[in-house]
Amino acid sequence: MKKGNRSDPYRGVANATDSTLLIYREGKEHLSVPVGLHCSSLDLTGAKQSRYPYNYPQRPAYEGSYWFATTGRSVWHESLTERYVLMQLDRAGTVEAIGSQPFCLLFSDGTRHYPAFSFTLPVASLALLLILSPAPMGILL
Repeated sequence: MKKGNRSDPYRGVANATDSTLLIYREGKEHLSVPVGLHCSSLDLTGAKQSRYPYNYPQRPAYEGSYWFATTGRSVWHESLTERYVLMQLDRAGTVEAIGSQPFCLLFSDGTRHYPAFSFTLPVASLALLLILSPAPMGILL
């Protein structure tokens, strides 16, 4: 698998299928599976963070770690909007596990997206959170 840079590690990776691929890291290996109902059985909240942004002067985003009291561990965020979402999820107290940018969605046209968070709730086996303007969007799988 050809690697990109830390900010976009799956740049240059081709999707030769007609379906969307979910690419994640397990240890030092990069694994990919077609997106489908079976993806909800993957423990993506424990997956390694799939990308790391570059810092540069006058960067508009404020990254950092948020202490997620519900799970008892820190969760990395890339922006103040993501930190606010983490605060609201933590305040609700229903998240069982959470992971930050745990995978890449590689679409059949070659575009990529890194969801902000994946987390588990008592009512669903896996939920994804996409931080989009003007409001966050959640998806239950």
